[in-house]
Amino acid sequence: ELRELGDRTEKNTIKRRDIIDFCRTVGNSNEKYAESSGKVCAPMDFAMVIGWKSVVRALFAKHIDGDLLSLVHLGNSFRTLKPGLMLQEGDELASLGEVTAVKNDEGGNKVVEVKGVIFKDNEPVIEILSKFLYRGAGGDWENTFSREAHIPYELDVNDSATAAVCRSKTWVNWSLPDHLIEGAELTFNTNSIKKFKQGGGYSE
Repeated sequence: ELRELGDRTEKNTIKRRDIIDFCRTVGNSNEKYAESSGKVCAPMDFAMVIGWKSVVRALFAKHIDGDLLSLVHLGNSFRTLKPGLMLQEGDELASLGEVTAVKNDEGGNKVVEVKGVIFKDNEPVIEILSKFLYRGAGGDWENTFSREAHIPYELDVNDSATAAVCRSKTWVNWSLPDHLIEGAELTFNTNSIKKFKQGGGYSE
């Protein structure tokens, strides 16, 4: 939960002037984001204004050995996690950034991918993926990796036998084993981490 992340998050409140100034700067003339008597909505790419500090903060991770003076920002992409939801002035938001990949390219550079997540009411609503390049910083293979979050898997515990099988799995550390009973609904959120080796392929 977001509340458990403490000072790793950045807090922001969307202001009307920030939305209007952003749209003018990027050339977005859609009337939906123009000044009006009601609350002004923000385009999805406004999430970069909210999440930028968290994204950049992630680049200071100890395992990234690169000179910030040789850093190049390659681009951003956005994904909504709550279809139909639009950010608007007055929204109180939080953001969190984490490095999801560090790779060496064929040109001897290091490519870093950072995922930023925007939270509203303690729920993730927009995901940002930013790519960066450190010129000439490639070659450090021991710290290269790629982390991928998989689609959540849901399991209905339909009977006591299923519950018993779940409790018997030693590779799962159940924080509340007494709640694992018939009728429970489980959601498994899994991630995979790949580590690379020089010459291609995976080291682990």
